[in-house]
Amino acid sequence: MATVEGLKEEGISDSFMVLMELLSPLKIVVPSCQQILAWDRPVVTLLVFSATLIITYKEWIGMAIAALLVWGVREIYQAKRVRIKDRYGEIVVCTGSDQSSVESIVSAHHGLKGVQSIVQMANISILKIQSILLSRAPKHTNMVMMVMIGLAIFLAIVPLKFIIMTLTSYVFMMNVFKRGKNTENDRTERRLKEWWNSIPAIPVRIVDKAP
Repeated sequence: MATVEGLKEEGISDSFMVLMELLSPLKIVVPSCQQILAWDRPVVTLLVFSATLIITYKEWIGMAIAALLVWGVREIYQAKRVRIKDRYGEIVVCTGSDQSSVESIVSAHHGLKGVQSIVQMANISILKIQSILLSRAPKHTNMVMMVMIGLAIFLAIVPLKFIIMTLTSYVFMMNVFKRGKNTENDRTERRLKEWWNSIPAIPVRIVDKAP
């Protein structure tokens, strides 16, 4: 059984497998949310959509969060009452695989390359954002400033609950009207991508010693 100190001493592959096992409940939650948004179960989707709009319009968000917290306390108490801890004393992570050694190495290599690409994208995004904030790309900076001013005016005029209701309606109705607007959405996404790619990132210089 791995303790906290044991987890700290494990390699990156074991730590990654432990993380995947701990995040396994998301494999149930995420598909359920996707089914709701995709209208696979229209009755459930309609109930969630209507409840979200009503809660937002009536400004019952605080009460909804309070109800969610009470439900969480009830679930924890229920688990404590039935002594569920006696049945789940530890979490078992299986490191066995049907792959050969070479296949396992290649799979791990691809996984590390995926993590590396995510880190690289995050670094580039931060450098581009800094380039906008420091006005190293004047045209992009001016455009962002105009958009921020427009959003500030819009938020000052329109109540926040109507904005949340509009965004909620868009998210739920997006899949319903997606078919007729695929071309338009692709064109908008392509323009946004071209605009983002045109932002120059701040150069980075790596040195051995701090100046």
